[in-house]
Amino acid sequence: MDTKIAAVQMNCENGQMSSTLQRMLSYVEEAADHGAKLVILPEGIYQGYIFTSYEEAAAVAEEIPSGSCVQALIKKAAERDVYIIAGLYEKEGIHLYNSAVLVGPEEGYIGTYRKMHMWSTEKLYCEESHTGFPVFDTKLGRIGIMICYDLWFPETIRLLTLQGADLICSPSGWVLDENIVSGEMPMANTLCIANSHCNGVYIAASVRVGQERGTKWVGNSIITSPKGSVLAKASSDKEEIIYADIDLRSAKASRCWGPRTHIIADRRRDYYDEMLGYSASPYIL
Repeated sequence: MDTKIAAVQMNCENGQMSSTLQRMLSYVEEAADHGAKLVILPEGIYQGYIFTSYEEAAAVAEEIPSGSCVQALIKKAAERDVYIIAGLYEKEGIHLYNSAVLVGPEEGYIGTYRKMHMWSTEKLYCEESHTGFPVFDTKLGRIGIMICYDLWFPETIRLLTLQGADLICSPSGWVLDENIVSGEMPMANTLCIANSHCNGVYIAASVRVGQERGTKWVGNSIITSPKGSVLAKASSDKEEIIYADIDLRSAKASRCWGPRTHIIADRRRDYYDEMLGYSASPYIL
């Protein structure tokens, strides 16, 4: 049975949490009206992404799940019978993290992913995650989360796949940078396509658009299939929602390319494990 998912492409005004939250919830409403059962919102969409200091970021970061943003998302998920993933800055004591939260219609708060790989000035105020790559069991299927720059590290997608993820959601803010935008298609789109294909997993990236404090976001939100096909893709300059109907049960089956070919089982773990630390998983097939 197919599940409709939605990736929201939008921007926010830095530090304008109240108005931004209302726009986030409005997009969730719109996606739910179109039948979406999972709605993904971009990286750092609640408070903004660009900060000048730890103190400025800490002033707007919130605790999870007790903060007002997550509580509002929990309420909306229950009202509209949807799962929601959204990016925000998390505060835990004196520690700040670039995080994404997953909430559900019955479960409420399900879990948090903290960004593993820091990009540029994030390193001035955020800490790298030490909580690994969790995969969350939901009624829709097994969902993994990565955030933006994590996509450039193939270990991210592979480790989520090995832990059983059928869908990997990526709240993102792809910037106008020669290392990210190359030719007509952003390199990030190419990486989503390639990593879906090489791991047999759906990837849905919800990306910022517009500008924030001189940084330009390139949009191009995308949803890709386990075969590496593009199921939906957004523009580079407009706020919008893209949708795709996906069959999460098909993800693992797609990894078998023939009677003697399996993209995951054929890995040479006798060589990889010692160097990369991969371990056996009951979900790899």
